[in-house]
Amino acid sequence: MKTTVMFLLFLLAGSNSKNLTEAENEILARQVEYLQPWPLSDIHAVLREMAASLAVQKEEIKSLQRQNTENLEKQNTESTQLRKQLQEQVTNLEKQKTETDQLKQQLQAKQVAFSASLLPNDQIETLGPFNTYTTLIFKHVVTNIGSAYSPHTEHIYIAYEHQPSHYSSVTNAATLLLQPGDQVYLRQWANSVVYDNHNHHTTFSGHLVFTIQHSSPAQVLLRMKITMLLLLLLLVASVSAQSAVQKVEIVCSPKENAVAFSASLVVGGELTLGPFDKHTVLVFKHVVTNIGNAYSPETGLFTAPVTGAYHFEWYIGVHGPSPTSAGLFKNSDQIFLAWEQQTAGLFGTAANGVTLQLKAGDQVSVRLWAGTKIFDNLYHHTTFSGHLLFTM
Repeated sequence: MKTTVMFLLFLLAGSNSKNLTEAENEILARQVEYLQPWPLSDIHAVLREMAASLAVQKEEIKSLQRQNTENLEKQNTESTQLRKQLQEQVTNLEKQKTETDQLKQQLQAKQVAFSASLLPNDQIETLGPFNTYTTLIFKHVVTNIGSAYSPHTEHIYIAYEHQPSHYSSVTNAATLLLQPGDQVYLRQWANSVVYDNHNHHTTFSGHLVFTIQHSSPAQVLLRMKITMLLLLLLLVASVSAQSAVQKVEIVCSPKENAVAFSASLVVGGELTLGPFDKHTVLVFKHVVTNIGNAYSPETGLFTAPVTGAYHFEWYIGVHGPSPTSAGLFKNSDQIFLAWEQQTAGLFGTAANGVTLQLKAGDQVSVRLWAGTKIFDNLYHHTTFSGHLLFTM
């Protein structure tokens, strides 16, 4: 240190100040000043300040460590609580899934509908007469949702639950209250004949209207939960009382699935149509019911608004000896046919019914057969009706 200072002083003294600028002389003087040794007391003061600062930093570090430990413990506690809540939610979801599966099974049990004609497409046959009542086996199955109908045995229809069901033939219909395992079938009377061919005149149809079942305690509890859920929805939807009620109504009664219609051929007066050279769509203009507006009185077409099972019936009238015949078509395919011919100049009717599984957009119509006539008047003998049984 001393050597350096002496060297700089010597350099400063021996240098010609005239050869240095004023700025260079100032810099050289500062360097000499910086190289002067510090007093020992100043060094101790600096060390004391550094020790005090280090002690403060240690306390701050300890405080941060305590805060981090507390935060970590808090986060662990919250994480444990969240895991517990998540597990509870998983358990509730599994329970709700089980209840939903039960509801789906109940819904599937309600989906029962069938339609069948006596003979397959390629057969023409007259059955009978027989000496005893004979069970008719309808082998040409058009619809069999729920597989309750058997085309191979005499047990035609087996009910799964307490249920009233609707049955129709070409001449009659009935609604029955059935117990599980009850069987329904058609029998040909002794000494009578039944005819059918590829046009399917002789048919048998039925569908479940609704179930009647005794509720178990678990089912009662499930219904209570559903009711409480609806009430909760009513409370949560607090934007307005009106909007809340509308939301609950949408859940309880989906009106978009209400589909039913009935119409007759003429509004008034008297009309005989035909004969025509080809099958002709009948336009039933006198609409009595058209819930859902799926039937068009301008075209005579019913268009399925949703995928599901639908039931249709059509009745045709004829006046005089001319034959009358009308078939029900799904899109361009004929399903069943109703046919009648009077030998004298009398009034006659024919009818048929069918249950079809339709996709949204499928069209159903009744067409007058080529070469036949059809009659209607203000008493509405000739009609076309249908309704949605259930969605799928």
